[in-house]
Amino acid sequence: MSVDWDWTRIVIDHVHIRVQDAEAGVAFYKAVLEPLGIPPVWEAENGAQLANLVVTDGEPRTSGPVHIAFVAASREQVDASPPRRTRRPARGTTAPRASASSTALGSGR
Repeated sequence: MSVDWDWTRIVIDHVHIRVQDAEAGVAFYKAVLEPLGIPPVWEAENGAQLANLVVTDGEPRTSGPVHIAFVAASREQVDASPPRRTRRPARGTTAPRASASSTALGSGR
């Protein structure tokens, strides 16, 4: 089925993930998002907001796996992201990997 979708329409306000260790989670996402030009909007002892991504500690913790994809303006931004094995979020989870998404690139956005 093909749908004519308005890709300029904003449909998600934010994503909130709760982690075991807010300091480690925030450090991880700051390292991943900094090359994409996404700074923290606010930071506190229990977490931070980076654009539309909120990372805090607390219950219930987000169970996984969770897939979050960020838009990069160039391949250089993707390559500037930390390698997958360089940084790891909390124990028992896996680090996101940076890759050019054929789905996003082919969507017309």
